[in-house]
Amino acid sequence: MQTLNFSTLQLSIDPPTHSITATMKQSELSAELLFELESLLNFLSQHIEVSTFILKGFDDHFGKGFDPGEIQRGDEHRQKKYVLHLQKIVVGLLHLPQTVIADLGRGAEGASFELSLGADIKIASKNATFSLNQLGQGHVPSSGGMNLLAALTNPSLAKALVMSGNNINAPELFQKGYIYELTEDCNSQTLSRLLWAISNQAPIARIQAKKAFLEGIKESLDLSFSVDFGIFLGTQVFHDWKNYLEAQKNKTDVEFTSAKQLKNFLNNNKEGPSPSA
Repeated sequence: MQTLNFSTLQLSIDPPTHSITATMKQSELSAELLFELESLLNFLSQHIEVSTFILKGFDDHFGKGFDPGEIQRGDEHRQKKYVLHLQKIVVGLLHLPQTVIADLGRGAEGASFELSLGADIKIASKNATFSLNQLGQGHVPSSGGMNLLAALTNPSLAKALVMSGNNINAPELFQKGYIYELTEDCNSQTLSRLLWAISNQAPIARIQAKKAFLEGIKESLDLSFSVDFGIFLGTQVFHDWKNYLEAQKNKTDVEFTSAKQLKNFLNNNKEGPSPSA
């Protein structure tokens, strides 16, 4: 197997269980991290002898979402690239021949939570907390956090998480079926047990079973990303995400576009905002 070297990912290989673990070296999703994740997925897709791919976060936390510093230094075009790249990675995880395990550790926020949607099995600390808090940051979940999450769990859960922006704890997500198993902090027994169980499965049956589950959601998957991205583009017109980042930088209260301003805008643009607005 060829040598893999990454700046943002630490890899470990366990030959007895035919598994590869990638641990993120940073808490936020940067352009470089997304690029290296995609490169690793391309490698895994060509190596079906690997049974399991485990993805872990930095410092036992799955992540805080997109890197706000990088986004602030960019423009709308760069943010679109972030979203489309993350969508591609989530889809790539779902298509891998390996069983994908997301070790969510102590939790995940925003886009990092969406990244976990690509995993077949999610485990987390019983003390973990999660949130899809993008509405409070001037944009929307756009890489599966709305429609794909609804398809994988239930619409009521997805809607409540997005529309409230509130934290939800791991035991609640376990009860809802999103998390497969809860663990004690820093306890690797659950993961080890899963790896051995998967390594003892018939490879062809395992790969075909994953393919069957993917085929069952394929149409809704394509539609969900298309709808999410379209809604995301609509939020970009008003630059509320820029206002949020600027307020965070200056440690001031954020001022979003008001409903009255939106109404006036729509009245003055009956055909809707142009792509260049």
